[in-house]
Amino acid sequence: MFYQRGALTRRLVADEDIDAYDWDNQAIILTEAASGRVNLKAQSFIATLDGRRLYGGRGISRMSQMAVRYPVIYTDSVEGRTVLLVRPLHDLAGRPDLRDKAWELIASPEVMAHFKKLGKLRRPWSGGSFIRMQKSACRIRGLRVAQTESAIEAEYDIEGTRLGEYQVREEICWIGGKVRGSLGPVHETRVTPSSQRVHRKVAFPFHALARAYDGFAAGLTADWAKAPSWRVSVLLLPEWSKD
Repeated sequence: MFYQRGALTRRLVADEDIDAYDWDNQAIILTEAASGRVNLKAQSFIATLDGRRLYGGRGISRMSQMAVRYPVIYTDSVEGRTVLLVRPLHDLAGRPDLRDKAWELIASPEVMAHFKKLGKLRRPWSGGSFIRMQKSACRIRGLRVAQTESAIEAEYDIEGTRLGEYQVREEICWIGGKVRGSLGPVHETRVTPSSQRVHRKVAFPFHALARAYDGFAAGLTADWAKAPSWRVSVLLLPEWSKD
């Protein structure tokens, strides 16, 4: 495997670069000095502890459409600090569930003991700046969907006091049991809210939906006794780093 064979050529983050390890959220908060130079986006990494290799993975964007089944790191920023979110695989589901066996490799007792010994283990997630981040984060409000003669149209508001640039992904998807898939087309853009409420409207033309649906309609009806349901999905994420 990569983490067992890969060369350890350059140290990306050391213990002295870490201000705190937020265990419940598996978030590594870097010092002010390290925050100005560390960027793991699109970089491969190998995590080590006392010279022993634990796991390897890659830094990616949370908006990435890659089907990644190995550890990843998302890079966030909170009040000028870089925060590294460690995940066992690429998943947009939200906060970690450390009871899940998938987390055993990342959130091992050895790693917890190491940062506790250093006095850098934070549990629970209670730092003032992070609580303010949660309360001020922009959210999707009032999503409404309507059908016109030529398209399915969706309208919604982006509300929050935390301004800055955000990535927005708007799509029509199908839901069948526990399986979810994108029908398309997908709208991806960046928005910069100039106030605490921004109104958006997006249209999904029927001719584009028809092309996508014709491609796999037979497969959908064959997989389930009952036809899947359809919904408009909107994903909103802060844009922390520029390519």
